[in-house]
Amino acid sequence: MNFRDAQLSLVQDLLAAPGSDNGWRQFLEHLCGALDGSAASFIAHRYADNRASISVTARTDPDALALYQQHWHQFDPWAHSPDAPRLRTGDVVVGDALIARPTFEQTAYYNEFGERYDVAQCLAGMIEVSGDGLSCVSINRSVGRDRFGEWDRTLLNGLMPHVQTALRIHRRLVGAELMAANAMAVLDRLPHGVILVSRKGVVLSTNTAADQILRLRDGLTLERGELRAATPSVTTQLRAALAVASATAMGTSLRPGRRLALPRPSGRRSLSVFLAPIPSRADREEGEPGMVAVFVSDPDQTVTIDQDELQRLLQLTPAEAALVRCLVGGLSLEEAAVALSVGLETVRSRLKDVFMKTNIHRQADLIRLVLVTFMVDR
Repeated sequence: MNFRDAQLSLVQDLLAAPGSDNGWRQFLEHLCGALDGSAASFIAHRYADNRASISVTARTDPDALALYQQHWHQFDPWAHSPDAPRLRTGDVVVGDALIARPTFEQTAYYNEFGERYDVAQCLAGMIEVSGDGLSCVSINRSVGRDRFGEWDRTLLNGLMPHVQTALRIHRRLVGAELMAANAMAVLDRLPHGVILVSRKGVVLSTNTAADQILRLRDGLTLERGELRAATPSVTTQLRAALAVASATAMGTSLRPGRRLALPRPSGRRSLSVFLAPIPSRADREEGEPGMVAVFVSDPDQTVTIDQDELQRLLQLTPAEAALVRCLVGGLSLEEAAVALSVGLETVRSRLKDVFMKTNIHRQADLIRLVLVTFMVDR
């Protein structure tokens, strides 16, 4: 398979991954194959308490996975390289650039773990980097395989915008089968508008929230089966963005989903629109190729975040979900402790557990994650 075919195939995997752990595993499996890897994983490291978590993995020896999370993550020379915190979100780096190969081969990590479990080389794409830690997609190779080169780095670099887009969609639609074209009964439960558009720009279906937004005719309308913005120039931008997203869904473009702001004649804040390609797949007969899902959010709309939904989507305990709901509502930790009738240390302990479960390192990032998950803009 040539470079472009490999990249297009992996983009299609990423478009199909949101909402399904199996979809993410399939992407990692195919990424391993394209890069001649021995394993691939989504990994998050927290520097403050030297902890790590692996959310999804492919081709990884179960013993290696357990040993890494229990012990060897503390001594991972790549994650703990002095150069790692200086990376930026979206960067792609070969492990040899983080620690010189001769030095790496002298570490206990290499000699007692990496060589034994085929984790002797690394190519990583940064999903998020901050002073508190990093999260990345990591591909490994064994000792006997060739070193990662420019071809490998370029392939992963071209995929990173799509990884980011797929993760954004995943966070919004965990628990909902977006890729089923007839899942409007599920989509009707979402607090934001979802509009399915054909490759010809014709609106195929809308959920209840989208119907409410379209009825207002304030920034986005439905005219003769087509979405239109408030002005001809913005409508042209919307049509162009839909065409690009449809081409990506058809496998003829590598560009990721795009966000647009649609001005409103009423003077209220612009509607937030995110266009997500829906991949065409030979094994799926329903729907039609080239469809695009248009997510529409009204930043002036008050959305109540349901605690049970919050608990389910982020896999939290009831106590943790109650705390997160307080924080998203604007309470400080001290105020949340009073509201929940618990001590401040208990609140801090629960917050640390929430950080680990969500791979988040800061309170502000946690709030942003919840707002994105529920498609609420502030």
